[in-house]
Amino acid sequence: MTGTSGGFQTPGQMLRRAREARGLSVADMALQTKIPPRQLASLEADDYGCLSGDLYVRSFLRTCAEKLGLSAHELMAAYEHLNAEAAGDDAEPTWETETEVVRVRGLPWRTMGRVGAVVVVVLLAVLVVSRIARRGGGVPESPPVAAAVIDGDAPADEASRGDEGVAAAALPVTEGERDDGRADDGGAVAADHEPAPARDLPDVPESAAPEIAVEPPVGDPALIFADGRRRALVLRVLSDAPVTIAVAVDGTTLQPAAAVPAGADRPVPVSGIVPGRVYTVGGRHVAYWGGDDYFYLKLDSVAGVTVTLNGRAVAVPASAVGREWELTAATAGL
Repeated sequence: MTGTSGGFQTPGQMLRRAREARGLSVADMALQTKIPPRQLASLEADDYGCLSGDLYVRSFLRTCAEKLGLSAHELMAAYEHLNAEAAGDDAEPTWETETEVVRVRGLPWRTMGRVGAVVVVVLLAVLVVSRIARRGGGVPESPPVAAAVIDGDAPADEASRGDEGVAAAALPVTEGERDDGRADDGGAVAADHEPAPARDLPDVPESAAPEIAVEPPVGDPALIFADGRRRALVLRVLSDAPVTIAVAVDGTTLQPAAAVPAGADRPVPVSGIVPGRVYTVGGRHVAYWGGDDYFYLKLDSVAGVTVTLNGRAVAVPASAVGREWELTAATAGL
């Protein structure tokens, strides 16, 4: 994305001229801004497609303007102007579309009410016909035993009619017969009614608990983060005791890791790991970050701390305590 019109200077031209006026090289600017040299070269060439996105471009431009004493407002205005020109070249004609409004009439409630009434009448007729068919051609069906007892007008012998199970329970005990169903004179023993066997209820499955790792995941590009994505570079910081950690990913500002509350336990899941959250496993503390280009790591202690990048251990320099330490693929020899 290059090109100028008239006296207009692109953001890359403004940065390069200001840097050269101060006698600085691209490597000097990389040390002062913490921006990799190849990305600084892309900024000065107005080649923004090589960067991670518009948000990173704006952040880098503001950082460079601050280091070179340029007006961040003028630099951003030049960037907006350059984007507007590029958008104008790629613009396509737009076509107006006609919108047809279809009015939907209200529901015919009166008609629906009549239809509902007809349906109810038909259902009642079906129920009456089915009851007559069960009675066998118009023979009156005996009232339920419970109804007869409540009304108090049914004879005792009618309590034996009805369902078979109810009749057996309502039969009166004849004279000379004990409560256990056997006759006093050694007569026939009444049939025993064994209770129906209890049905086995199906086992209700317990809710699936999240899978917990018994060992800290290695932290390679196969690691799945909470957003369901994987990253080209995965940083893991493992410590034997709580350590204050701050990390910047791909040009962002340093962000402190979310430490485990005192006295709490936060087990690490196998997948769905939240970047920058400290977990506990086996009495140790571990946190993960994912990125595409590089990291800046700051620790308050290196005692008992192990740092890995894509699963490969990286030696932690003593100078990393209290200072920003840059980690790239080259740092881990990837």
